[in-house]
Amino acid sequence: MIKTGIKYTHKLDMEAARNNDFNIFEVDYQDVDCINDRYHNSINIDGIYISLEKLDSDIFMNVMNKARTNNSRYVVISTIGCDEINKLYEIADKNKDIIKENAIDIYIENNYIVKNDRYLYGHFSDSTDLNSVVEYLNDITATSLFGVCIDVGYANIIGINIRSLIEGVGSNLKLMHMNDNDGEHVQFQMPYTFTTGRGILSTDWFRIIGSLVRMNYKGKIVFNTTGTFERTPVELHAAMLGLLKAMEKEWDEQFEFEDKLKRAKHIILFGAGKMAQNYMEEWGSRYKPAFFADNNKDNWGEIRMGVEVKSPDEIKNIQEQDRLVLICNLFYDAIGEQLDGMGVEYGCYWDHYYL
Repeated sequence: MIKTGIKYTHKLDMEAARNNDFNIFEVDYQDVDCINDRYHNSINIDGIYISLEKLDSDIFMNVMNKARTNNSRYVVISTIGCDEINKLYEIADKNKDIIKENAIDIYIENNYIVKNDRYLYGHFSDSTDLNSVVEYLNDITATSLFGVCIDVGYANIIGINIRSLIEGVGSNLKLMHMNDNDGEHVQFQMPYTFTTGRGILSTDWFRIIGSLVRMNYKGKIVFNTTGTFERTPVELHAAMLGLLKAMEKEWDEQFEFEDKLKRAKHIILFGAGKMAQNYMEEWGSRYKPAFFADNNKDNWGEIRMGVEVKSPDEIKNIQEQDRLVLICNLFYDAIGEQLDGMGVEYGCYWDHYYL
């Protein structure tokens, strides 16, 4: 199960956050002492966020001390406003003994630069540069503590293919900052907030999650949605936090999907069309279905993509504990009612994560 955290802002209703099972927080460096005083050291500060623009060797040492004192598991270095790779290298080289001693993960965040009021690629924007940076940092410190943090909003603002960015960073990816914007302004809003018209999402959240599932991502996810909580009445925070928790549940079902396939002795897809074809392309070579179930009698006995099409009645011939039935058809509701009437438990295959 993917455990998500949330970026702290002083306007966030902390009681509502805890009631929605958000118990781990990422906190800006300058806010750490204030939060500990305000909440009597009861906040789980999982990560500390610091800007490279404000960073020097002395501040870096202080960041590491605060991380150690608060039992934080990671530090994020933001590169927004500072595109100087050499500055980062110099700080790491000068403090390599402290980095080794503390053994706290350090994640370099992707960025953009602003020129003439335009958002442009910087030295920390694409996967090739990010991989080169963290690999060099691990080399000069003789550690494996450095990784990449991808902020979805920052990537979206420069129009980068976020799916390709994720896949390009690969095993160096250790943290995802999840937030949304309209593609024109940095806004730190909740995922799924913006569309480009006619219901098309500004940020392709389905394929982002699908890419993480494909690579068997085991890193951290933090909702960096400070814009939402800083601009809305506190009375609405509980409902909004509930939405974020629902997103966590939805995404977690996708992250657990392959585990379900591994455990199933017999996989049955209800549907034998394009959605089933997508399943076969993504998963079929590793988790081949026992058969396709289809209501059209004319299709029974056909072999499609190497799998036989059978009557839905054949599902009952496989023991419940041995089967995994997945609706693989646009008519989820109607087929779900049919399976309910048959007393068959089922799940759904959502191909929009893998298109």
